[in-house]
Amino acid sequence: MKYGCCILLLCLYLLSCQEKEVEKKPSSGIREKSGVTEKVVPESPKKSAFDFKRFEIGKGRIGAIKVGQNISDFESELTSLTKEVIESYDVGFDGGGEVYLYQYNKEPILAIVPFYDTDSIIALVGFHKELKTSSGIHPKMTANELSKKYPQALYYLDLMNGGELLEDTEKGWIFVFNTNEKNQIGVYKEIEDGSKVRNGNVQMDWITIR
Repeated sequence: MKYGCCILLLCLYLLSCQEKEVEKKPSSGIREKSGVTEKVVPESPKKSAFDFKRFEIGKGRIGAIKVGQNISDFESELTSLTKEVIESYDVGFDGGGEVYLYQYNKEPILAIVPFYDTDSIIALVGFHKELKTSSGIHPKMTANELSKKYPQALYYLDLMNGGELLEDTEKGWIFVFNTNEKNQIGVYKEIEDGSKVRNGNVQMDWITIR
């Protein structure tokens, strides 16, 4: 009698272990639980983190994205970012047209400026501090920090869009500061004149790459 009870208890224990094992191993969106079949809703795949190291700012480029080529050639490079359409004047370009702003966690990373009504890239804009050149220049440097990289360069008034800018003509980089009369970086006797830094605490807003 005791022997029979032990066998019965052992069988019940093995059956309960099998049920638990089935619960732990859902497959193909189906799970069995206590003899009842129920659907398992798979989690939506998460976007991978944006790898800033692959997007170094260079001459005419941000990473592999290059001025003069087509946006469609590089969309696979930007799948981890969300895309928004903004106006061209938002990044200092006149003439109308759309610009494509790419963001990560709602923070602007870069923008692509196409030639009006085409897929051809005429400029790139870097916004994020982790987008850097090989020498460490990035879009959130102060005027003082930038001037250490360009000790002989002068700041100029941006006569088209307002604010001030400093250019690296060799690399095709324009460093844009959206300043006003109250926080101007330089002192300008004439509007066409350049100036050294007088107020160096102003932070850059973006780098335009042409």
